[in-house]
Amino acid sequence: MILNGDGVGWLPQYSIKRELEEGRLTIMDESLSLPIGAYIYRSGARLNQSASASGSILSL
Repeated sequence: MILNGDGVGWLPQYSIKRELEEGRLTIMDESLSLPIGAYIYRSGARLNQSASASGSILSL
């Protein structure tokens, strides 16, 4: 719908990178960007050393 000119949307920039580069989509107002965090966790269990290290890298 957005590509057809039928509205606006909040989409992850990585998912529309090509459309932005080609000029098919544009960011209307950078101040409307929403910072969204993503979290990965294993419920109810301790993380092993590798998972803990990965989590440290991802949280940067």
